[in-house]
Amino acid sequence: MHLTRRVFCGALAAAAIVTIVVLGSASARAEDGKLTFLTLGKQSGFLELGSGAFALIGNEQKGRGRPTGEVNLDAVSGWDLVNFWDLMRVSPTIGGFLTARGGIMGYAGLHGAIPIGDRVELDPFTTLGAYGDGNGRDMGSKALFHVGLTGYYLFETGYRAGLTFAHESNAGLFPRDREHCTCNPSANDVLMTVGLPIDKLGF
Repeated sequence: MHLTRRVFCGALAAAAIVTIVVLGSASARAEDGKLTFLTLGKQSGFLELGSGAFALIGNEQKGRGRPTGEVNLDAVSGWDLVNFWDLMRVSPTIGGFLTARGGIMGYAGLHGAIPIGDRVELDPFTTLGAYGDGNGRDMGSKALFHVGLTGYYLFETGYRAGLTFAHESNAGLFPRDREHCTCNPSANDVLMTVGLPIDKLGF
């Protein structure tokens, strides 16, 4: 059953990628107020640096499962896979985090940007990656989803600062089959996050 689910999810992901590429071939640059695909965005790509607590909210576990410190680094591309009439942009992202107990995760996926006026932006993200628990929380599997939302204040300089809520879970799709396994404990994280425009970092 788990293998069937993995194959199904993989097929959906592949179909989504193919659809984006095919539709995107008709558009080469962003246009105001239009639905566009695979365009160079009006804003630079940026690095996200976060610091906060892993498994902070809704955590009743103790010992290795208790809340711990976390640092996070993500890179968000300046290319928009889809721009929904300037109401929301979707770009590729890659990143990872490290916990104070040696837990580590790397992931890749999609990063959204929803402008709220000139100075506020909501950035949802959804990614899939691999997790190692180190001396920390056993998440029930190596493969995990990493999803969440960042609320940003945008400065005139292009820098940004905000608060991130993130959730890690295997959604019951990838649990290790073993006795006494808490197969999907999940984790809810809260981090202070800053965004550094790549074009201002000399890259």
